[in-house]
Amino acid sequence: MKSISSDLNVIEADDVWKVYRRGKTDVKALRGVSFRVREGEIVAIMGSSGCGKTTLLNIIGGLDKPTKGNIRVNDIELSSLGESKLTKFRRENIGFVFQFYNLLPNLTALENVQLPLIAQGMSKKERLEKATEFLQVVGLSDRLYHKPGELSGGEQQRVAIARAIAVQPSIILADESTGDLDSKTGEEIMELLRKINDQGQTIIIVTHDDMIAMTTDRIIQLRDGEIIENSGS
Repeated sequence: MKSISSDLNVIEADDVWKVYRRGKTDVKALRGVSFRVREGEIVAIMGSSGCGKTTLLNIIGGLDKPTKGNIRVNDIELSSLGESKLTKFRRENIGFVFQFYNLLPNLTALENVQLPLIAQGMSKKERLEKATEFLQVVGLSDRLYHKPGELSGGEQQRVAIARAIAVQPSIILADESTGDLDSKTGEEIMELLRKINDQGQTIIIVTHDDMIAMTTDRIIQLRDGEIIENSGS
C-alpha cells in the first residue's frame, strides 16, 4: 500500500443528509455523514445493499444534491452550483466508472472513449489521439475498432475506465466497477485502477468485495445511511 503524500482535502462532507419522499414516508438514505478524502487517496465505500453507498457517490459526483449538509469537492461547494455550472464541474473534475459499463453499443471502443472529449471542444484529430492513447494505457490497443458486443466484460470495463480518465479528471468515482466480473478479471481491473491512482488521481470505489476494499488506503463503512467505521491510513 502506498503512502499518501498530500494533506490537501479534495472531498469534504459535513453532516450530509439525503431524504427521499416515498408516498407519505420519508426514507433517510444518508443520515449526517461527515468525512474527508485527501488528494491521491484510494478509498473504498462499503456496506450492505440500501445502506446509501451509491447515493453518497452520486452526491460526491454532483449527480444528486444533499437534502441538507455540505459537500465540497476540489474546494467547490456543490450545492451552490446551478445545473449548467454543475455539468461543467462534472465534465472537468470527475470521471465515472459504472458496474455495467454504460457504453454505447453501436460505437467502437475508440468512439466511446471520444464522447466526453467532444464536450471539451477538442478537434477530431485531438480526440482520436487522446482516445487511442488512453485505450493503450488500459491495454486495449488491439481492440480500438471493436464494439461493446465484441468485447468481454473485462474489456468493456477497461473501455469505460479509458473513457473516464481520458478527460484527465482529478477524481474517479467507481460504482461496483468489479461487481459484474469474475474474481480474476475483477482483480485485474483493480490493479489497473491502482496504477492510475499511483499517478496521483484520487479514486473512490463503492464495493461489496472485502478483498477489493482491503487493497485501498481506507475503508468507509456505511450502515443505514450512517458511517460506522472510517479506518485506514
